[in-house]
Amino acid sequence: MNIMKNRMLAAAVFSAALLFITGCILNPKTEPPDPLPPIEWPKLSEMEDVIETISLCYEYYKTETLNDLKEHYTNILYNEGGNEYVWYFQEEDVLPGGDPYATLDRDVAGSAYVWENASALDLTLSSGTWITNLGIEGCDDCWLTARRYTITTTINHDGEELLLNGT
Repeated sequence: MNIMKNRMLAAAVFSAALLFITGCILNPKTEPPDPLPPIEWPKLSEMEDVIETISLCYEYYKTETLNDLKEHYTNILYNEGGNEYVWYFQEEDVLPGGDPYATLDRDVAGSAYVWENASALDLTLSSGTWITNLGIEGCDDCWLTARRYTITTTINHDGEELLLNGT
């Protein structure tokens, strides 16, 4: 009988130890990630400052206020003097029956929606070239670039977590 009690006790101790070990494996104590350094917004005096501003908006979407992100993002989009800003979506990014163009307001609102609702967000932009002297009246210093991009996000849309990828 003692052998049986010893075995049961050993099994109980082993089971408790296994639960403790499993608990430690599944819930490791980790240090919180280092906070992002304070943001230094580009002065927008160089062409690549535009791309840097977009990248910073997506990198700091959790730490900057939504109004600050929208302000900096809007500052890089030209929409003055009757020359309306237009974003043209790649064909594969347009929903069936959807509009392939976005005005400044639609672009900023869509970006703000992502920043406000994303729990994970990654933007990758390819390198590119710039076209200058666009011949836009009232905008002698306007620039144009086309870049390949990839956006991956986990977003809460109407209470449902969605994993979205766009290129």
